[in-house]
Amino acid sequence: MLHVRNLKVDFEVDGRRIRILHGVDLDLEEGETLGLVGESGCGKSVTCSAILRILADNATVTGEVMYDGTDLLKLPASKMEEIRGKDITMIFQDPVVYMNPVKTIGNQITEVIHLHEKCSQAEADKKAIDLLTQVGIPHPETRLKYYPHQLSGGLCQRVMIAMALACKPKLLMADEPTTALDVTVQAQILDLLRGLNKKLGMATILVTHDLGVIAENVKRVMVMYAGVVVEEGPVDIIFKKPAHPYTEGLLNSLPKMDGQDGDLIPIEGSVPAPDKRPAGCCFGPRCKYMTDECLKGQPKLTTINGTHRCACFHPVHGTFGGQE
Repeated sequence: MLHVRNLKVDFEVDGRRIRILHGVDLDLEEGETLGLVGESGCGKSVTCSAILRILADNATVTGEVMYDGTDLLKLPASKMEEIRGKDITMIFQDPVVYMNPVKTIGNQITEVIHLHEKCSQAEADKKAIDLLTQVGIPHPETRLKYYPHQLSGGLCQRVMIAMALACKPKLLMADEPTTALDVTVQAQILDLLRGLNKKLGMATILVTHDLGVIAENVKRVMVMYAGVVVEEGPVDIIFKKPAHPYTEGLLNSLPKMDGQDGDLIPIEGSVPAPDKRPAGCCFGPRCKYMTDECLKGQPKLTTINGTHRCACFHPVHGTFGGQE
């Protein structure tokens, strides 16, 4: 369904061109849920926004984004508008920010329906009520008349999901859909997304920094760091035997759930600013395994075994390497 190759994103800031994504590759099958994980600033949201072509005007996107045989990056704006919101949709991290505060919930949902489908207002209203029912909002006829500020964060997130599902998309990108919610509502939203994924058969890209969410909701995960994919593979393999030191560090920084005592092991340092990338491997300054070889260049994403790939000269498990 989705085939992304060598996706690069540059932003022009104060006359300088700063690269944010450094050649991201991504594949997604119909009905599959892919996890995209990493610290804030790793490029997860930029990747999704670049695919959907909703980045700011100072961004330059290159590469190939093949969706059902069509390169989205080469489509004229009018054709892209037909796909965006209908075939491919996105749920954002903070729904209140992305909803119009002076329009009712009903107006915002029916606006999406009218944009992509020819129907009467009565038909659009009925579909909006059905969507709110589908995402578990009680008294949908009444809630259609509400404004965003009259709903809780959890209900606003459900409304955002309803808007995203209005035209039965084939691909849904969920960008940190539960970050601002309490744990109970988080579980409800994730259960809702899982159920809709199975019911509608849509593919999903789940963006998060929460490895617990990844473990429970996806079968395949991509780990990003500083604008590159550093590891990719089945969740059960990566969580048991992480190959990249960054993935190992993320897992070691989690509290143990088996009752064993032990201190958390944080990853020293922070993600480098896009305009201050280190020489060689982007994770090198924070890596306890770094050698002189790591200063030669950014390692390629290389297959370890089957569908497990890693971009490291000295993987935690196995021996392989490569250089761009």
